[in-house]
Amino acid sequence: MHSLKTSALASPHTSGALLVAGAALLFSAKAVFVKLAYRYGIDTVSLMTLRMLFSFPIYFAVATISLRRNGAQGLTARKLSSVAALGLAGYYAASFLDLSGLQYITANLERLILYIYPSLVVLISALFLRRPIHGAEILCLAGAYAGIALVFGSDLNIYGEDTVAITGSIEMPAVLWGGLLVFGSAITFASYLVGAEHMMRSMSPTLFTSLAMLASTLGISLHFVATQPIENLFTQPPQLIGLAFAIAILSTVLPSYMIATGIQRIGAARASIIGSVGPVSTMVMGYWLLAEVITPVHLLGLSIVILSSLALARLRL
Repeated sequence: MHSLKTSALASPHTSGALLVAGAALLFSAKAVFVKLAYRYGIDTVSLMTLRMLFSFPIYFAVATISLRRNGAQGLTARKLSSVAALGLAGYYAASFLDLSGLQYITANLERLILYIYPSLVVLISALFLRRPIHGAEILCLAGAYAGIALVFGSDLNIYGEDTVAITGSIEMPAVLWGGLLVFGSAITFASYLVGAEHMMRSMSPTLFTSLAMLASTLGISLHFVATQPIENLFTQPPQLIGLAFAIAILSTVLPSYMIATGIQRIGAARASIIGSVGPVSTMVMGYWLLAEVITPVHLLGLSIVILSSLALARLRL
């Protein structure tokens, strides 16, 4: 009996599911860490740079070990450029939009918007890979966006008085602007996932993730050098450095490898089903650590988004 349990836990599907669940929980903590970091007055680019500088040595070491073990055979210039482009999209552009949006919206709304990425994967696959969308899937898509609209409307009602200047005299509610930024992040990350699943058919998830993250680190570093004084990295309080380290290791390095390996073992559709623990975890942490408001409308919207995304992922199995 014991051997049967051990065998079940060691199976690729079980271990893949556990990896994806763990990654979802760690990723969900990122929004809370970022909101806490913003309380120290740091800007988005400096926070992103600290995050990637802490994680860079690990990604570099893992990429080096992987290349030494398996060699660079098959790593053509075209493949490397594709990995670099995906890394810049998934962990530079998406992260920049996400962290920028978190300045204006709650951690709860941010994670919920990001969680609609399964629906975006379906839409992107339909547009660029010509995978048809069926009637039941359209209902799931509509349900996911209806749930987002409920939570967004509730937050707009609660925080709608805050505004942000976009350009010149143009202003809009901060919740709306933040929501648009995070939605842009969700689109970018969904594009990354579509490309990543294709690339990992011919490359180990560990090497792919390491190379993609190294490319994103280069993009973030160049952005920082072009826009910020270098002193910004050395004048931050110890508490902020600790939060940046937590974002780098707990909410970037560990889950990035876990989710890549999990997707390889169980597929993107099953991974998105298990990832439904993420928005729930963020809502609990946001309420507990950030004193964010949770209303019945939030709970209803959360339930609709999760159920719609779960149904959509099951249809894609």
